[in-house]
Order: sequence, then C-alpha cells, then structure tokens
Amino acid sequence: MLEYRIQYLILFISILGLYIFTNQYFIFILLLFFSTFPVFSFILLILSYRRITVDFEIPHEIKKSEVALINFTLNNSSFFPVSGAVLYLTCRNNLTGKENDIKTFCTIGNKNANRISFTVSDMNAGRISVILNKMKVCDFLGLFSLSKNINNEKSGLIYPEIYEVKITMQHQTEINGDGEHYSQTKKGQDVNDIFALREYIPGDETRKIHWKLSAKQSKLIVRDFGLSLNYPIFLLLEIFNNKNENSDKALDACMMPLVSVSQS
Repeated sequence: MLEYRIQYLILFISILGLYIFTNQYFIFILLLFFSTFPVFSFILLILSYRRITVDFEIPHEIKKSEVALINFTLNNSSFFPVSGAVLYLTCRNNLTGKENDIKTFCTIGNKNANRISFTVSDMNAGRISVILNKMKVCDFLGLFSLSKNINNEKSGLIYPEIYEVKITMQHQTEINGDGEHYSQTKKGQDVNDIFALREYIPGDETRKIHWKLSAKQSKLIVRDFGLSLNYPIFLLLEIFNNKNENSDKALDACMMPLVSVSQS
C-alpha cells in the first residue's frame, strides 16, 4: 500500500507542477479530479466494508499425501465491488505446535457470494487448526484500507500414510466386553451366542428357556448365553519435548507406525 501512495503522490505532484507552469484549464480539471477522487474512493470503501462477511470450510479428514483445499465464501451485499481484499490466516498443527502465517489476496464482486479456494500441502500428521484472523479491504486506488477482525477457527485431522501390519499376540489378556470372540469355558449374558443347553433348574430366568426345544423334549430346556471377550491393546506415543529443527519430522514419522498398528 505504501508503494501505491508514493506513486499517487508523485503523479499528483507532477500534475500540480504541470498546472503551475502551463496554467491550462484542462490541467486544472485533471488536478481537481486527482484531488477529489481519493475521497470518493474512501467513501465507497466504507460503504462496502460494512457489508462484507467471510466464512470458510476445511475437510474434516485429510490424507497426508493429499492437498488440503480450504474454501472461502465472501459475501458482499453492497452495490460496490471491492478491488482488493487480503485474508490473514494461521495454520497450526496442534500435535507439533508448528504455526504458519499465510496471506491470500482476492477481489470481491458486488451483490453476490464470491468463492475462492486456497490449498495447503506438505503438512505433518495431526489435528490442524486454520484460523482466519482478520480481513483487510482496500479501495480502488490502493491508498486506504480497513481491517476487520474475524478470529474464526476450524479444524481438521490429517492422517499419516498407513500401511498394512500383521499382528500376532503371544500373551493375550482377556476382559469382558463387546468383542468378536466368546469364551469356551465360561458362560455370560451375551444373547448373540449360546454357550450351552441344559435342563431347567429352579431359579433360572424364564427368558433363558428355549420354548421350542422344550416342547419337543417335553421338559424345560434352558440356554446359557455366551461370554464375549475383548483383547485390549493400548498404544501410547511419548511426545518428546525436543524443539530442534527435525523434531516435527521425527514426530510425523512416529505417527505412521502408530496409526498403522492401531488400525490393523
């Protein structure tokens, strides 16, 4: 913006000097136009600035090998278009704590919704937060600007590259839970599996009686339900507090086997 102001000042001084030496009516009209037009440009900027809203969306899940596409929607309900707007973003990886400040330039038409897209790549795995800090709107001449604080934050999850891992558990720890396997030695309360069939004993629950089989055998037959088992595995990643230049890459490399094993 400073560059545009310097250029305008040089042009204005040149026209003023030309008018002083020539004293022509046409040069006077041109000087008057260059003197008043910035005022009209600033008024139009104020009228459009108050009618601009901005929002954005990011994917909830992103693969590390893909490019994250951030879609912005800028609404200008005024009658005057905006020749220049700057969006100030911050991309933060909540796992590594790394932040990148980004600026993107766009134009905003009048009386419609303007959509622009911005891509972010080469990001480490983890949950990222994209923060739209503020928007700066410029006038037609680039002499004035107005800033609007937004502070809108949205997040997405970047998955690392995953490969297939074959797991063999030598020492399995069984706990009662909602699993795919059932105990061969203990009965339980899972109605999806029948552990055994036996004769009725006083005190058994009536819901366990197998009525069809009891009618065939002319005696009460009771079902013992199965006991579902679960084999839990807890994977813990130790986050080291090492802030050297390769710590982000090392942590990103650790996420690849961790997620691969957890999904195997």
